[in-house]
Amino acid sequence: MGNFDMKVAQFIDIFLNKGGYEKVILGLQNTLTIAISGLVIGIIIGTLIATVRVIPKYKLLPRVLNGICSFYVGLFRGTPIVVQ
Repeated sequence: MGNFDMKVAQFIDIFLNKGGYEKVILGLQNTLTIAISGLVIGIIIGTLIATVRVIPKYKLLPRVLNGICSFYVGLFRGTPIVVQ
């Protein structure tokens, strides 16, 4: 078990004494920024698509927009999550 104690001591040295926690905090900040940005963009796109799909289709423009939205939704439904 002497090797494990050496690894723990090396981890503490790098993480606390040499500022390794700053990189972890920076990575967390980047992750949260990307996640929140994606959430906001997804809410905006989802709201627009839902609005277009619900409005009456009496004229040409709503029918064209509905076709575009149907294609977009079908495209993302048909692709695996890993690909997205």
